[in-house]
Amino acid sequence: HMAVEAGYFDMGQLGYTATTVPAGTLTGAANIKGLHLDLVGNHYFTEKFSLLGRIGLNYAQVDDSFSNTGTVPVPADASPEKNSLSYKYGVGLQYDFTKTLGARADVERYRIDDAVGNKADVDMLSLGLVYRFGDEKPAAAKQETPPPKKAVKVIVPVKKMQDYCSVLDIQFEIKGSDMQ
Repeated sequence: HMAVEAGYFDMGQLGYTATTVPAGTLTGAANIKGLHLDLVGNHYFTEKFSLLGRIGLNYAQVDDSFSNTGTVPVPADASPEKNSLSYKYGVGLQYDFTKTLGARADVERYRIDDAVGNKADVDMLSLGLVYRFGDEKPAAAKQETPPPKKAVKVIVPVKKMQDYCSVLDIQFEIKGSDMQ
């Protein structure tokens, strides 16, 4: 049970405030959003309940912003941005209501590079619904194979021509099983 999943994520704003006495404060914030592509494997405990694991890539856009009070220095670019490609992985549980609809709880770790050179692991807990597209449709009812066609051989005599006699062989197709 393997699948490929793609998605969009928006982790909102992550922030901090650092206070130094008597210099003031430095406040930083990062908005993180992006796309991911994962390979997901399911191990079913029952027909409807499964454990899943995932590994994949994320392409994240990080918009940082910094502000200060007092004499705390702010980076030269107070609103840097960075786009980066990195890895992600996670585990989860899934319960299938039907063959096409299920509920899932995941814990995932995204590796994110911010705009000022830091690398961070961002953990995300998600609850969601899973809808499977392209589920197999029931097989079409078998059509009965028509019985083989029967051929009837009719011999028609032909008048004598010169020194030989010939027979004309004509075949007719008769549908159905009335004739033996």
